[in-house]
Amino acid sequence: MKIIKRLWATAVLFVLGMATAFAQSGVTGINTATSTLTTYVNPVTNIALVIGAIVGIVGAIRVYSKWNSGDQDIWQRYRSHHYRGRRECAGRIS
Repeated sequence: MKIIKRLWATAVLFVLGMATAFAQSGVTGINTATSTLTTYVNPVTNIALVIGAIVGIVGAIRVYSKWNSGDQDIWQRYRSHHYRGRRECAGRIS
């Protein structure tokens, strides 16, 4: 019976020691993840800026080509969506 209690106590101490060791590696893992994510911030920011620039250039080319083809009302589509949206919102509020 004493041997079983001694083995049980040893097992409990072993498990508690392992929990402490795992907790230390968890902090290291969080620090590693944080440093890894901070290395991705600048490239992702640059990619977002490039995508925004491409969308802006494509939009400008579309407006320029429509304007040169003789379509004087290049904002017609924008205004129709914009004002229709306002009317729908005003109808919901009243």
